[in-house]
Amino acid sequence: MGFASRSEYAILAVYELSRVFSSGKTLSAQKIAKKHRLSSNFLIQTLRLLREAGLVDTERGAQGGYKLLVSPNDIALGYVVGLVESPAVSALVGENNRQKNSEGDGASFSSRESETNDTEIRKNLDAIWNQGESKRQEYFNGITFSQLLSIDSAEENALSFTI
Repeated sequence: MGFASRSEYAILAVYELSRVFSSGKTLSAQKIAKKHRLSSNFLIQTLRLLREAGLVDTERGAQGGYKLLVSPNDIALGYVVGLVESPAVSALVGENNRQKNSEGDGASFSSRESETNDTEIRKNLDAIWNQGESKRQEYFNGITFSQLLSIDSAEENALSFTI
């Protein structure tokens, strides 16, 4: 799908919950996981994040499961991705990787001859990356789950024909 795993899980969960939103039904994590061949444990962790953010809630009991608290008309794809992708975690992982790479090549970063150029290149690449991320977020914020459902519905209707 092209998203980070947690984002993909969150998107699929919200999509499935959007499908049953108007009926007021709940869906179990196991049902969603089975339909999309996902790890139910990882999906439950992701649903917990969505619950803490106030996007979904749970109902206990035999007919229990998860349900959306917000209309699919009001949930943007970018919002869901933003809930589960933490910039602080991403920055920390990136910094750790940069430290490992500079230590692992046999030369410390401070002893490189092109330290100034390295720093400028990194600044430029960071700026380019941030522009791309901004455009990506803007695009995903323009797509609601209702729109995803209508695309899915239109494709189903276009593919079903009678001879």
